Amino acid sequence: MKSIKVSIVFILSVLLLQGCKTSPPVEVESEATGRVAVSGSPENAAIFVDDVMSGSFLPDTLTLKTGTHAIRVEKDGYVSEAKNVTVSKNSFSEEVFNLAPVTEKKLVLLEDFANVSCVPCVQSNLVIRSLMAGTYSSEQLLVIKYHVSYPSPQDLFYQANKAVIDKRAQFYNVFSTPTSYVDGKLKPISSDSIQIKQYVDQQLATSAKFRVTVTDSVGGGMIFARAALRVIDPTVLTPALTGNLILHVMAIQSETSFATPPGSNGETVFYDVVRGFFTGADGTAANFTYFGEELSFNLSIPVGNGWDMTKIKVVAFLQNKLTKEIYQAAFSN
Repeated sequence: MKSIKVSIVFILSVLLLQGCKTSPPVEVESEATGRVAVSGSPENAAIFVDDVMSGSFLPDTLTLKTGTHAIRVEKDGYVSEAKNVTVSKNSFSEEVFNLAPVTEKKLVLLEDFANVSCVPCVQSNLVIRSLMAGTYSSEQLLVIKYHVSYPSPQDLFYQANKAVIDKRAQFYNVFSTPTSYVDGKLKPISSDSIQIKQYVDQQLATSAKFRVTVTDSVGGGMIFARAALRVIDPTVLTPALTGNLILHVMAIQSETSFATPPGSNGETVFYDVVRGFFTGADGTAANFTYFGEELSFNLSIPVGNGWDMTKIKVVAFLQNKLTKEIYQAAFSN
């Protein structure tokens, strides 16, 4: 009887050993990752990976899948910074981000309606140029000019964007040239440098309620623009503003010269004329839902005939479509 029990134990042991040999455990290879130490200033700035909040803050070490990742660091009151980082298996690297503080300043926008055959525009153009050259910097005053159909509908700048410019003029109820607006709500006499300066100074004294940035690039006969918007004053998000905030993005040419005058007022050099509209005459809605939210817009238009791309810049501004007030503007470098 004893020998039978021993035999049974022996047989079971053999089967168990054979089972181990014929069914080895399966090894699961872990996903390849590497580590990136992210440090710098200011402390507690948020770290984003591939446009997604990582849940980490400066300083911290991230474990990332192998490949190239976009790491962005941002914090309210500072200019955000982004880098592309390549992670290899079991690698360790360090990235340092030192964010520059943002000094929020109001950039005032002067919109001027003109025409190549408008004789009074000669004087108003001189006034605006003198303010830009001797009184205000490009960080204080931004000028854009719309060329409308009067007194001559043959104005070549108007001909290039007739429908859009007509609607922009209608928005402001413009029926004569020159007509100027400061931040959409103040209407000075276009040839009165003292009054224009008074209105610009008045607006410069106000604090910025939004941060607006715009960048551009060119390729394949297209000009691309990216506008980023952020609320920096929580008091501005009122029910009266909800649904009425509009982003306008345009391409302007800082200087356009002709060998002979293209119109009857004798001018051959024209400054800051709008050449193209990324968002049309009506703009595009900027629907903020909470303080600190950032909205971004990627836009493009074809490069127009006769554009001097060395002198083209993109401008963007936020406007209340009901009150016409312009809250903030920006331009690409």
